[in-house]
Amino acid sequence: MIIPPTPSDADSDNDDLTDGAEANTHGTDPNDADSDDDGLNDGAEIAASTLPLDPDTDNDEMSDGYEVDSGHNPLLAADAAEDADNDGSLNLEECQRGTDPNEQDTDMDGLSDSVEDGGGTFVSATMTGTDPLDADTDDDGLNDGDELVAGADPFDPDTDGDTVPDGVDDDPLSGGEGIAFGLVSYWPLDADLLDAADDNHGTEDGGVIPFEAGKFDNAINLNGSQNVLISGGDESEFDFTGGSMTVSVWCTAAAIDTSWQCLIAKGEGNAWRMHRRGGDEPPEFAWVGGTGETSSHGTPIMIGTDPETWHHVVGVTDGATGIVSLYIDGVEVGTNEGAVLEDRGNRMRIGDNPDAARSWLEWQDRRCCHLGSRLVGRRDRRNLGRGRRCQYRSLARRRCKGTYDYRYRGR
Repeated sequence: MIIPPTPSDADSDNDDLTDGAEANTHGTDPNDADSDDDGLNDGAEIAASTLPLDPDTDNDEMSDGYEVDSGHNPLLAADAAEDADNDGSLNLEECQRGTDPNEQDTDMDGLSDSVEDGGGTFVSATMTGTDPLDADTDDDGLNDGDELVAGADPFDPDTDGDTVPDGVDDDPLSGGEGIAFGLVSYWPLDADLLDAADDNHGTEDGGVIPFEAGKFDNAINLNGSQNVLISGGDESEFDFTGGSMTVSVWCTAAAIDTSWQCLIAKGEGNAWRMHRRGGDEPPEFAWVGGTGETSSHGTPIMIGTDPETWHHVVGVTDGATGIVSLYIDGVEVGTNEGAVLEDRGNRMRIGDNPDAARSWLEWQDRRCCHLGSRLVGRRDRRNLGRGRRCQYRSLARRRCKGTYDYRYRGR
C-alpha cells in the first residue's frame, strides 16, 4: 500500500530530498528513503551523482551503496577489476564472496583472502579451499593458517585420528600422548560420570542428573540442587599439596540467582576452587589455587543468551612461583601471588564446593573437567610458542582449547 506523503513534512522519508523534488524532479518514492534498494539513500545518490532508480549506476556488478561503503567509485566501472587491498583478490570478487575489500585477511587467520577460495579441498598454498570468512574452517580450535603451517588438515578436526582435536592436541600430526600428558582425571560427561583417565568416578548427589545436548556431544544439566561427588579413587590425589595443577572446564550459565556459586572445587582454605564471588558485578569467574585468589577482572559470565554462551575457564597454580592464573576463553584475565596448595580431606565436587553449599546454575558438557599436575616443563614450553588463540601456562597449551567442557544448572 502506498502512503501519501505528509503535507506538513517536506521530507516524509528523511532522505534529504523534499517530497516535491522526489515526485516532480527525480521520480523517486517520497515514502522510501532508498528507492532502488541499493543501500544508498536517494538524497545521497543525488549528491554523489549516482542514479537513485538504478542500484548499479556504473554497471560493474557492485551496488552503489556497497561501492560507497567500501571506498570504491560508484561512477567508475573499471574499479571492479582493481584490487584495493592488494591481496590478489579483485574488488568484484571480494564483493561477490563477502570478504572485506580493504582487508587482506578478512577472517584474520593468517591466510590472504585470495588463497582461501572456499572450495573445500586443499589444492596448494595459493588455493587452500578454506573459508575466507571463517578463521577455523573445521572448528577444531586451530586457525586455518596455523593448521597449514603445522602441516595439519584444515578440513579434518583430528588430523592424526587420535580422538584429540587438532586445536588441543600437543602434536596434531602424531597420535601420541595427547591430553594424557600430565593428566590426572578427565570426565567427558557425555553419558555417565566416569573418569576416562583413571578410577576417580563420580556419583550423583541431589537427585538424578540428566544428560542433554552440550557444546561437545552431551552434557550434564544441574538444576541448582545437584552436583557430582567424585566418590571413586583416592581423594588426596586432587590435593596437589605443595605442587602445581591445572583445572580446565567448559560451562554455561542459565541464571545467577544466589550469592556465591561454585563450578568445581576441593574446598576452602588452601585447597582449590573455581567459583563466582557473591559481590562481583558483573558476575565473573575467580580462581583460588591454594589461597592467592585472582582479583576482580571485569570479564562477565554471559547469562541466558540465545544461543547460549559457553565459556572455557582454566585455573593454573604454579607451585614453583606461587603464582595463580585465570584464563577465560583463551585470555589471561587475572593472576595473584603467594599460592600454596595444601591437603584437604574433602571429596572433590563438580558443581559445588564441598566446604560450602554453593551450587552452580546450568550445564557442564563433554570434556567437562580436566585436571593435570604438570606445569610448564620442556614439552609444555614448546607448545606455548604455537598459534594465537590459547596461552595457558600449565599443560600443553593447545590441550586447553575446546576439549574440557561441562554444563550445569546450579543455584
